[in-house]
Amino acid sequence: MKKNIRIPKGVKVFLPEEAKKKRYLENKIRNIFELWGYEEVITPTFEFFESLTIGAGDLIKNNMYKILDRSGQILALRSDMTTPVARLIASMPKSFDIPIRVYYLSNIFRYEELQTGKSREFYQAGVELIGYSYPKADAEVISLLSSLLEGVGIKDFKIDLGQVNLYKSIIKDANISEVVERNLRSAIHKKNLGEVESLLLNIKLKDKEKEAIVKLTNSYSKDDSILNSKELVINKEGEAALENLGSVYDILKSYGLKNKIIIDLGILRSIDYYTGLVFEAFVPNVGYSICGGGRYDNLIAQFGTDLPATGFAVGIERLFLALSSEDIFKEIKTRKKYLIICCREDSFFLKIAYDLANNLRKKEVWVEIALEAKNEEDILNYVRKKNIEKTIFIGLSEEEVKIVDYFTKKEEILNIIDILAEE
Repeated sequence: MKKNIRIPKGVKVFLPEEAKKKRYLENKIRNIFELWGYEEVITPTFEFFESLTIGAGDLIKNNMYKILDRSGQILALRSDMTTPVARLIASMPKSFDIPIRVYYLSNIFRYEELQTGKSREFYQAGVELIGYSYPKADAEVISLLSSLLEGVGIKDFKIDLGQVNLYKSIIKDANISEVVERNLRSAIHKKNLGEVESLLLNIKLKDKEKEAIVKLTNSYSKDDSILNSKELVINKEGEAALENLGSVYDILKSYGLKNKIIIDLGILRSIDYYTGLVFEAFVPNVGYSICGGGRYDNLIAQFGTDLPATGFAVGIERLFLALSSEDIFKEIKTRKKYLIICCREDSFFLKIAYDLANNLRKKEVWVEIALEAKNEEDILNYVRKKNIEKTIFIGLSEEEVKIVDYFTKKEEILNIIDILAEE
């Protein structure tokens, strides 16, 4: 009977060449994070469901993979990394000094509708800057995002800035159900003006507040002129939100990022824990954001330690899509590859093969020892398929080895003692 060899929908297998590119990209990201003073943390793949749902909202809760363990406790696979990091920091505050700068490279699990750019297991890299509520902290993580995108080879990108408190200030007195509020926020974020106006018909808001919501839906510009839109300001909270956004924008100009920034007041993001500035990064020819983040000043407090925080996460697979036309993977250094074939099943020659392989590996050479005898045609096909530079035959004679380069068709004969001493 044939066994089930399928894998669940929404997960991905990385074959050797893809895995090599993924690790290469992750290592570049790790290096950039560490150059900015961030240190890696690793959290459990699954935790208690009630911990992972704090501040996440129903949308994330409903998309979690849940597990019932043998003791009857409900666990869940992590559906984002910000919440687990918040719990980690709150549980071990004395292990860190303020400001806390941490990063992660992890897989995430969400049971979502499958479409382009979305999977049910995917990989993220991100940072959290914890302990400061000042605009300088938000500007730092946005600048780090810019440095990351440029560092991995993406030159053409834009970072859209928004401020969720402006939206919250407009609807704060409205009696809106959670479902309707989520739909309104989603419609504004998608810039679906028709849906926004339809939802507003059934929401009790003053005319000026409804006008502000409509204006918010399509309020974006390449400079800070939009921050002077008085019709968006309903109260002091809204005024403070725009002032905060302006402060971050001014700092980003000091970083030299003016041409990379778009102010988009309709960016609201779907996760509930955001409390202030939010942002997303876009690249041409990718029809969705490749990165998102923002300020979440109340999340860590829900775990018992009151610390403001900001950060972002970038999707590794989405970076791959953005880099599809780039040449950064040509930078991957390929190791020298050798194949050793021992022509005699004799302990003396086997020891020579093992010693030679160990000596080569100490020099960072990729070495494979053939486990069985191969004919000439098989060897030729094998080394070409795996791009093996040299094939070393041991045991053809008592004192010599033959080295063959099947690409250049060059051969050389060396003394066994000489090659062991040389390598």
